[in-house]
Amino acid sequence: MVALHLDMSDCDPVGLDPVPMPSGDYEVVIVDSRLRRAPDRCAKPARASLAAVEFEFAVLGPVCRGARLRDSFCLFEEASLRRMKSMVLASRCPIPDFVCDTEELHGLRCRVRVESRGGLRSSECRNVISGYMRSASRFPVRRRDCEAV
Repeated sequence: MVALHLDMSDCDPVGLDPVPMPSGDYEVVIVDSRLRRAPDRCAKPARASLAAVEFEFAVLGPVCRGARLRDSFCLFEEASLRRMKSMVLASRCPIPDFVCDTEELHGLRCRVRVESRGGLRSSECRNVISGYMRSASRFPVRRRDCEAV
C-alpha cells in the first residue's frame, strides 16, 4: 500500500456531466463561491497561492433547470478582473465597484452565455461561460429557492 496524502480539493472531476448543456443564454443564480489556487495561465506573484475566485451558478430554467455551471477569475490578471466586473454588474450587485465578500453575490441573478467546448463525443466536452448579461428579473432569489434548485 502507498500512502499518498494527496490534497485534491482544487481538482475538478472529468466527465461527470452525462450530457453537456446546449450552447445558448441561460438565466442563473449565483449559489456558491470559493477561493482556489490560480491556474497555470494566471500571472501571479510567487507568494500568492490562493489567487483565483470561483463562482458556482444554478440554472433557473425552464431548460436545463438545476444544472450547475462554474467560472473562475484570476485575481492578478486584468482581463479576468474585467470579466468578473461584468458578472458583478450583470448580477446588479448594490456596490459593484467594491466587493468585500463573495457571499454578497450569492442569491443574485444574471444571464450567462454558455458555449460547449471539446466536441460532443469527447470526454473533455465541457460548458464554458463566455458572457454575462443582466437578468430579466430585478429581484434576487430567496435563499430557500436557491437550495431547491
